[in-house]
Amino acid sequence: MIKYILVALVFNFSSLSYASEILEVNGKVVHPGCVYELTTRADGDNIVSSVHLTRTTLRGCLSSNKYSQKFVKDGKGFYFKDKSLFGKGSFFYEVIAKNKNIYAIRTVEHGDGSFVQRDILITKLEERSLTYFKKLNEKEVKKVLTLSLVGELPNTFDVSMAKKAIQKLY
Repeated sequence: MIKYILVALVFNFSSLSYASEILEVNGKVVHPGCVYELTTRADGDNIVSSVHLTRTTLRGCLSSNKYSQKFVKDGKGFYFKDKSLFGKGSFFYEVIAKNKNIYAIRTVEHGDGSFVQRDILITKLEERSLTYFKKLNEKEVKKVLTLSLVGELPNTFDVSMAKKAIQKLY
């Protein structure tokens, strides 16, 4: 029997700490759209490699208008529908393995008709510094939490294989 392990992330800028069950930042579940940004599209395009979840100015993915629509908990993961992206379909994700700040995330995209794309993304959750220049000699460094794509696994991998794979990364 395969058991899925989901993790939650509680973020504060001084350190990263992990809880259980769901992937969240400051008590807010990471919207499936933020994870969707990291997937390879049906036409083979893979353009986005990192998503700012939080921002100190402007908005990160967690508070953006782009993914402000509601999403639903479904079993051990989350899904959302967006007609402009999927027609009558939807996008689903669940964390299937974790090693420190590295996550294996299973994704399933259902498009119109019979189209289904399944992937297992290897992602890294990390705090990065962004430098803002107010003037040429006046800059400010701010922290941002970023979810980055660092690899992919064959969608045939089960949970134990995903765990072994991400343990070999860092």
